[in-house]
Amino acid sequence: VGANGAGKTTLMSRIAAKEIAGIPSWLTCVHLRHEAILQGIDASTPARQYAKLRGGQGGGPVSPADEPKLAKSLVDVGFEDENLDKAVSALSGGWRMRLALACAMAQQADVLLLDEPTNHLDTKAVAWLVGFINRTCVGGATGGTAMIVSHDPDFLNKVCTDVVHFTAGGKLAYHPGNFDDFKKQALGGSEAEAKKLLDIMKEANIAGGVGGATGGPSGRLEDFADESGKMSFPIPEKIVGITQSKPVLTLNNASFQYDEAHGPVLRDITVRLTMVSRVAMVGRNGAGKSTMMSLIAGELQPCSIDGADGAVGELFKHRSLRLAYIAQQHMHHLSEFMKCTPLEYIQLRFRNGYDEEAQQRLTLPQSDEEEKLRADLARKYGKRGKAVEQLLSRTKKGKDVLYEVKWKDLDDPKQNTYEPLTKLRLLGVERMAAALDE
Repeated sequence: VGANGAGKTTLMSRIAAKEIAGIPSWLTCVHLRHEAILQGIDASTPARQYAKLRGGQGGGPVSPADEPKLAKSLVDVGFEDENLDKAVSALSGGWRMRLALACAMAQQADVLLLDEPTNHLDTKAVAWLVGFINRTCVGGATGGTAMIVSHDPDFLNKVCTDVVHFTAGGKLAYHPGNFDDFKKQALGGSEAEAKKLLDIMKEANIAGGVGGATGGPSGRLEDFADESGKMSFPIPEKIVGITQSKPVLTLNNASFQYDEAHGPVLRDITVRLTMVSRVAMVGRNGAGKSTMMSLIAGELQPCSIDGADGAVGELFKHRSLRLAYIAQQHMHHLSEFMKCTPLEYIQLRFRNGYDEEAQQRLTLPQSDEEEKLRADLARKYGKRGKAVEQLLSRTKKGKDVLYEVKWKDLDDPKQNTYEPLTKLRLLGVERMAAALDE
């Protein structure tokens, strides 16, 4: 445990790479991080195939002789055939963690290095993880060891036998017992100081994750010597002509499925947000919360579902509304900027006065399938069979908004046309209109 930036994840990475003196060469260490689960793997890979690619020694492909061991590990963490046939990208954060744990079990890891394992897990999944660690590591039959970085005291109390604290001076202080025992030892047994620490932890609950297995809100441990780690957000400015009760974003009768084989994730959902909305979405892992957020953000589009009351569903955003989206699996948004300072990252991302990353997500195809679909629709509905290259401007004609389209390979500005949103939807590029609106 320790403050953000103290070096907890760095230490784990060095242990996993066996770059610390004294680690035996025969010791098998497996480092599990949410953001690393999809690294180097096509997100459309089925979970069963992912396990075969990552369940072998050293995190590589599994050998034919070890496939029965891998199959047992997948069953032990709760996988059934239905989930194993899903693409990894379609799995919730909780099921991705179970998949990674199954791969680690198949490798017969001596040491499990778990980096913020409860982030994005619902209370039921956290309870399962507690049981898994206690069965396999803490006094378990396999005799394995778990090293855990977490800001969830309730979780730590249920699984830890020892606590290593990163002190302000960059030293490691060792304390036997669980997190409650650590509090008493570190603070000299003072109940007043312990209460103060818990209050600070609750105030610092800013970084994501959910409550512990009991279902109540869980505190987040920060460096309790520093009480200044509060975040403040600017109050959004009013949108001219919009009252507090008038919606600025609606999603009407929307349905979505990743593929027909696994059925709809969302069916006929309706969302209405005003300028005074403050909404929390709760539900089990895999219920569709992140999918709904992606629909609202425009990263996914509603689709027609057999039996749904609505047709395709419609997303409306007020043209003056600016929307920011921080994804659950947000590290892939930062991957190409990992060597930048925070200031350099902001300067690069907003160098032209707008959010270039958000623009790219809205304008560029997000998969090979979407790129092919756009090409097919362009041949059918585009001017001379050409695809939309860019939307340059917009104008209003009566009640309709028309967008100026520059067509690919038609460079003469006289070839540009003004098209309504219905035509852009036929071409599969309605997100381009959303990008221009923003």
